Amino acid sequence: MIDEFLKAYKEFMTHVQSPILPSLPIHIQGNKFIFSTREGLLLAFVSHMQDEDERVFEKVKSCLSSLLEKFGADKFSETIEDAEQIETFIDDFIMSKLKVSLVGEGGVGKTTLLKLLKEGEPPTEYVPTIALSIEQIEATRYGTYKIILWDFAGQERFRRLWSIYFRGSDIVFLITDSSLNNVLATKAILDIIRKDAPGVPVWAIANKQDLEGALSPSLVERLLGVPTFGMVAVNPEKRAEMMRILLDAVEKYVGTA
Repeated sequence: MIDEFLKAYKEFMTHVQSPILPSLPIHIQGNKFIFSTREGLLLAFVSHMQDEDERVFEKVKSCLSSLLEKFGADKFSETIEDAEQIETFIDDFIMSKLKVSLVGEGGVGKTTLLKLLKEGEPPTEYVPTIALSIEQIEATRYGTYKIILWDFAGQERFRRLWSIYFRGSDIVFLITDSSLNNVLATKAILDIIRKDAPGVPVWAIANKQDLEGALSPSLVERLLGVPTFGMVAVNPEKRAEMMRILLDAVEKYVGTA
């Protein structure tokens, strides 16, 4: 595919009279190569057919300028030993951040879920989140998305901040501890989400399924009216299951497997 692109690029360049390249993509095997060149360096992003050409083209130009500024044009005429460093540098221009918000009453296990996804040790005692905790799961990427998890404090005094934190959320996970009282309180939180973040997909986690008297995930789903999944966040063996739930939600949001 790269060979085909380079062949088409060379042919294209024989017809270009201006030093400023038009932002025309080259289509290869159902993909778009959107490219820019400067000081002998050619940089191309392989883009989805539905991506906006101008938006990607601006990213390519910006990345190319930053590459030359950071590493220098001479660096690319030799064998690049720190290719991983350059790859990481380019990643910042390619990746988009996807905001996943965790919200629920205090003590339902939001921070524990966060630690579960990050492969951290589950907390042995409840320590309230102060206002907000933001984490990126370093090992988790979905296509060109970096998943950023926002853990909202559930205490009453922080709820006036929720409308601010909800802004820009791509997905909301509503966390309940699976008790009837908490599910009823969670239903009220869902009403706030619908008001402050209309149209944002909401998934529910019925946590603490190991406790006596826990409502089944299917009943919680019927009571809340949103897709609901059972979880025991203090169990490290549940990490793969929770990761699958998270990525399923992302897949539905992105619309691409």
